[in-house]
Amino acid sequence: MISPEVLRKYEFFGFLSEKYFGEVAMISEPVSWTAGETIFEIDTEATYLYMLESGEVELHYRVQDTLVSDKSKEFFVGSFNPGEVFGLSALMSPFEYTATCQTSADSRAIRVDAKKLLMLVEADAALGYALMTTVAKAAFDRLSMARLELVAARP
Repeated sequence: MISPEVLRKYEFFGFLSEKYFGEVAMISEPVSWTAGETIFEIDTEATYLYMLESGEVELHYRVQDTLVSDKSKEFFVGSFNPGEVFGLSALMSPFEYTATCQTSADSRAIRVDAKKLLMLVEADAALGYALMTTVAKAAFDRLSMARLELVAARP
């Protein structure tokens, strides 16, 4: 469990009412990693949402060639800085991470149990709507950044 005051620092949770700050804090905990650790792997069950407190984490996408060989290649997708949320896949079906997340520096985050968060929103339709609106905005912001990076990388 963390203090509800910690959650107030994150814009992502700006939609929470006073009541829910406490409830989400109860299903959240601090975590830390050293540089080079894997937080989650692509195509694994997505169980946690993370808010980065310090350090830096990177997303990598792996492409597998299953037609010709079993070779795979990993691509850097982007990085997250303190204050940003990652692991959004834990809040959307099919609840599998779509990239591999690794630390590029010693890092600390708040980890939210996504299944318990989804149980909270099932009991309150307004809360569920607010959460999914926030998740959609975060996902579209990430998509926009990826598009900009693709354009910038084009010769």
